[in-house]
Amino acid sequence: MSEDENKVVALDGSEVHGPGKPNPKVIKLLEATLEAARSGDVVGIVLIRKHADEGVSASFQCKPSFGMLGGITAAQEEIASRINDKET
Repeated sequence: MSEDENKVVALDGSEVHGPGKPNPKVIKLLEATLEAARSGDVVGIVLIRKHADEGVSASFQCKPSFGMLGGITAAQEEIASRINDKET
């Protein structure tokens, strides 16, 4: 079987990244964020992680602010919108 025949995909066709298989998009986002933090542009962060076993964890390192809370709300709305789009 070819590598494509062994690939696991979701119902919408997107690739499923299981245990031990890095997600290149996640790595790219984390590297860009780390670079911005090292340059001093990013001074606080809220991080929500979805683990390979479907568990979720969160951490933050920032001074709490209404701006950060607004960012969290915007992210929540975007995630909900993407979930709803897949259900219709």
